[in-house]
This record gives sequence, C-alpha cells and structure tokens, in this order.
Amino acid sequence: MATEKNNIPKLDPELNMEVTDKLLRDKPHIGESSFGKYYLYNVEKGGFEKSFFAPIEIHEVLQANKLKAGSEFKLKKIMDQSKPKLELALVAASSTGNGNHTPNQDNLKEIMLQCVRDSADIVNAVKEVPF
Repeated sequence: MATEKNNIPKLDPELNMEVTDKLLRDKPHIGESSFGKYYLYNVEKGGFEKSFFAPIEIHEVLQANKLKAGSEFKLKKIMDQSKPKLELALVAASSTGNGNHTPNQDNLKEIMLQCVRDSADIVNAVKEVPF
C-alpha cells in the first residue's frame, strides 16, 4: 500500500486550458532518467496534490523568480509548430498570506496608482462632465 501513496497523479493540463497551480515545496526534486534531466515539482491543483515535471524553460523561470511553497503560477498548454508546449504566467503574491510575502519588485502598484491619480485630474479638468 505504501507505493500507492507515493504515486501522486501527474499534472497534465489540457490543450488551451489555463490552470492555476500552487507550489507545495520550495525546491523541486532534480533527477535523471532515460529521457534526461528532470525537475519534479509537487503542486496543488484544485485541492489535490499533483506531480509536475517542468521543462527546463519553466524550471528556470520558477527559479529565477524565487517561487517558494505557496507561490502560485498559471500553466497553459498550446500547440507550437505541431507539438505541445507549456506557457507559464506568474500570479502576484497575496499580501494576506502567512508573513512570508515578498513584495513584488515590478513597481506595477505605483504605476497603477499614478494612472488613477492622472485619471482623476483629467476628470476634474473637464468641467462639462457632471461627476
């Protein structure tokens, strides 16, 4: 029975379907098989633990962005020159987390705030619009 417990289902997104996944561990298990080097991540999808064998490109993005347990990302499988390829999109960290929140360094919040301020200035400058 112990071997059944270790057989975690493989994450395999359907074609053109975007799925949100959450890392369950800080680092992947890195190994080698007859297919070459692999990067095995444990992720949660829909409340269930899945095994995700990340292609090197996806692994490098996850590592470069220092994703940790609890970090979320989106995967989408697309067709690229008649073979499937995975696309990755990072999900912004929640500020309501467990204290392990790392502030987003992309400055988008400040840019958005400035856009709202600029919009308010524009509305105030147009006297014909009743607000």
